[in-house]
Amino acid sequence: VSDRCDYVFVNGKEMKGKVNVVVNFTYQHLNSPLEMTVWVPRLPLQIEVSDAELNQIKGWRVPIITNKRPARDSEEEEDDERRGRGCTLQYQHAMVRVLTQFVAEAAGPGAHLAHLLGSDWQVDITELINDFMQVEEPRIAKLQGGQILIGQELGMTTIQ
Repeated sequence: VSDRCDYVFVNGKEMKGKVNVVVNFTYQHLNSPLEMTVWVPRLPLQIEVSDAELNQIKGWRVPIITNKRPARDSEEEEDDERRGRGCTLQYQHAMVRVLTQFVAEAAGPGAHLAHLLGSDWQVDITELINDFMQVEEPRIAKLQGGQILIGQELGMTTIQ
C-alpha cells in the first residue's frame, strides 16, 4: 500500500484480473475490507508500426563516424576524422506503439470480461514496456528509445 494509502501495489505474478476483489487491511486492532478491481493487460500485446516497409532514401547518405582516436599526423587526417570515415545509406524511420486492452473477469456465473474504458478502447503502453522490446535481426533494423524503428539494411525482421 502506498504511503498515502491511495494505491495498492501488486507483485506482477497475477494471472488474471478480477472485479470485486476484497482486500483486508489490518493495522494494530483495526481491520477493514476494501473492494476493488484488478486490471491486467490482454495478451498478446498489439504492436503497431507506422510503416512496415523501411526503404532506402535515394541519394541520402550519412557519414560513418568512428569513435577511434588515432594519432594525427596531419591537419588533413583531422579533417577526415571530423567528416567521418566514409558514408552509409540512409533508411526510413517508423514510429512504434504497443497497445492493449485492460480486462478483469466479472464476478458471478458465466463471468464475462469487463474492459477498462470499454471494449473498443486500447491503451498505449509503449513507454511501460520499451525496455523489453527487441528487434530479432538488429543488422536489418534497430529500435531507438523503444519507440523509433530505424532501417539499417535490406532484409526482413520482427519486433518482439
